[in-house]
Amino acid sequence: MFGYHAYYDYSWYEFKVSQLPADSVVIYEKHTTSFFKPWSYISPVVNAFTVFDGSSKQSEQNHQIIVEYYTYHFLKDPSERQIIFEVILNCTTQERATLEKGKPVSNTKFDKVDTTDKVYQLVCN
Repeated sequence: MFGYHAYYDYSWYEFKVSQLPADSVVIYEKHTTSFFKPWSYISPVVNAFTVFDGSSKQSEQNHQIIVEYYTYHFLKDPSERQIIFEVILNCTTQERATLEKGKPVSNTKFDKVDTTDKVYQLVCN
């Protein structure tokens, strides 16, 4: 039983990534360890990751380049779930607004983006 559980922990990430469209890009991986999963201390398991689907819409407003796109956050907790985020990126000022789909606009997260950010490099260059 422990063998199957360890196999599932390590194969979950590769299986989920293999189901994504070809132009999808993994932009974040969360590696975790757990007391109840002693094998994870040898090699931490990917329990969550975020994907940019490769599609974006670019426009220009007030001489600033604005890009709109979605990211998808996959979680493997006791049950699997997916959270969709709507993102607006200002390539000119390097600012990003992220909103979880279906949540109120007041929950929008604002942050500065560095030029080394994977999505910034893909959609702004």
